[in-house]
Amino acid sequence: MNMWSDRNKIWSEHRVRKPRMPRAKEEEWVSMCFPKDFGRFLGNEATMSRLRVIIGGTALALLAAAVPIAVMAYATWDRAVSVEQERLRDIAGRTLRRSDLSYQEALAALKSVEAGAHVPCSADHIRRMQTLVMTTSSIEQMGYFEGGKLRCTSWGPFLSDVDQPQPDHVTSDGAGIAVDVRPEASGRRQMLAILYGSYDVLVDPRRFVDVIVDPHVRLALASPPLLLEQKFSL
Repeated sequence: MNMWSDRNKIWSEHRVRKPRMPRAKEEEWVSMCFPKDFGRFLGNEATMSRLRVIIGGTALALLAAAVPIAVMAYATWDRAVSVEQERLRDIAGRTLRRSDLSYQEALAALKSVEAGAHVPCSADHIRRMQTLVMTTSSIEQMGYFEGGKLRCTSWGPFLSDVDQPQPDHVTSDGAGIAVDVRPEASGRRQMLAILYGSYDVLVDPRRFVDVIVDPHVRLALASPPLLLEQKFSL
């Protein structure tokens, strides 16, 4: 009985007991699982993590500083554009008022002489035209037409053969506007003619844009599709 018990005990101990790994093999296994620079590797990972945090924080700080600057720059630009547009609207408004005043003055002179009962091209008739030219700052000359031909002007009787200009545009007042008229009396300089009834007046186109503007502003007065006058301020 004791003999079998001893055999079983020895056999059990033989099964449970494991052979010990040689020390050299054990050290090799430890060095493979845990390299010598493992701690350095962990340190590098921590450094990279801190670096990412610093870069992210710096980027956010720069963004937070740039956004207000960009907003202020845009607000300043928008304000400058609004001021410039308002200034240009003011110039355009003054130009339109000036051109309308010049036109209304010329039209009033035409209506006045048209309504007068004068013998055509008589001394009184010519004197009346001279008076209207002298008292109306926007017109340079007045002419009387008969049968489509120029008979006399505010300068006196006219003997040359000059046809009445054909209007390029007719206003709601019934006045015709001829844009490119070049009379001999003006040295063939371009003039604008306003026609009403049997008369016309010659107007220097610059009268329509005779306003003070800022440097580098370009003015153009048009009644589509006609360009009546343009002005450059350099």
